[in-house]
Amino acid sequence: MKPVLLWIRRDAGWWTPALLLTVELAGLFSRGTPWRGEWAWTVDWANGMTILAGPLLAGIVAYHVHKTARRDWNPIAYPAVRTGQPILHQALADWIVACTVHLVVLLFAIGLTATTRPTGLIPWSLLPLGPVVLVAFAGIGALCGTLIRSLVAAPIAAAGAFGLTYLGATGAIPAAFRVGGATGSLVGLTLDRRVGGAMAIFLVAVALLCAAVVAVRRSPMLPPRSTAAAGVALALLATGYFTLQHTGSDKYVVDAKPLKYTCEGQTPRVCMATGTTRQLDALTNAMHTQAQVLTAAGIDIPDTFYQDVPNRQADPTQGLIIMTTDSVNAANPNPQDVADYLSFPAACKAFFGEFPPETALQARAAVADLIRHGNKLQPMVLGNDQAIRDWMDSSAASVWLKSTYDKLRTCDLAKISLPA
Repeated sequence: MKPVLLWIRRDAGWWTPALLLTVELAGLFSRGTPWRGEWAWTVDWANGMTILAGPLLAGIVAYHVHKTARRDWNPIAYPAVRTGQPILHQALADWIVACTVHLVVLLFAIGLTATTRPTGLIPWSLLPLGPVVLVAFAGIGALCGTLIRSLVAAPIAAAGAFGLTYLGATGAIPAAFRVGGATGSLVGLTLDRRVGGAMAIFLVAVALLCAAVVAVRRSPMLPPRSTAAAGVALALLATGYFTLQHTGSDKYVVDAKPLKYTCEGQTPRVCMATGTTRQLDALTNAMHTQAQVLTAAGIDIPDTFYQDVPNRQADPTQGLIIMTTDSVNAANPNPQDVADYLSFPAACKAFFGEFPPETALQARAAVADLIRHGNKLQPMVLGNDQAIRDWMDSSAASVWLKSTYDKLRTCDLAKISLPA
């Protein structure tokens, strides 16, 4: 361990962790913080920073290997050079620095989410994926620095490593180098342990194979341990690759366990999936306030509105809250969106079929606008000219609203008509 610590002190300096930290933090906030408030999305998004930090690490390792080559590669003065130990010690030192930086960013992101008092549990199985992919990137950097004994090894290593993440995104190769970076909520999903395990095996095999090639490259003869390590690495690499080809690279699957909800309020009671309840209190108050437009008109509203979760069958007898990706973990609901939620008093199957009824969809949007108008919000569909405002204030609008809302609630969509 002493050689590794020596390399950290001698070569890592301050700029290596500073550069890695800057890149990871910039990436962490590149899309705002829609993940804040949800444990799984927070950890996955933080792990996704390795898509940027990993190729950077590969370039840093290649650069440090080049420096080591110029300074220490003298087989007579330094016999250990023949085994490639200095290179591997350097790669290990840089990997430790990168893992430390990544851990700091991960804990920082987790801390931001913790301040929102989220429900659910931290997905501990996702935490090792960051260090595992970083060790593969470090191996790639060491290999490039060994084979290309020039400063150009650094940009080549970085570009090549980033190319692997890009090819994984396109599906040309298994996406093993993309261990995070989800751009949407992960509610209702769980880690597929087969895919996660295959990714880990594949990445460790890449690092082991690179280390073996470095050792063989630095020795005029093939050390038995190096050739054995190369053989094991190739076997693991093939195992991980073909497993990912068979199962696919999507590491998340629909959780087989029943989805849990956390509920607040009454008439309407608002239920959000456990793990995405940051705005539950505020949303409950907002929906109760805006629903008074409906109850004042003598309209019966559902007892409960449930958050819509992809790949889950919604209860057709209850209201449905359909949120955009960026609004799931918002601190407070958008008042305009609240009216939309209230305009879905039932999860009618026809709305989610191949050809949803156009008239019913337009009528639902008009219902949402009448709710907005009653709460002194700007309509989004009906417009805001004087004739429309006069109609929305008329008794005819109240009659149409009550009739249409009742049909939406009972899913009697064929009998819905648009306002004259």
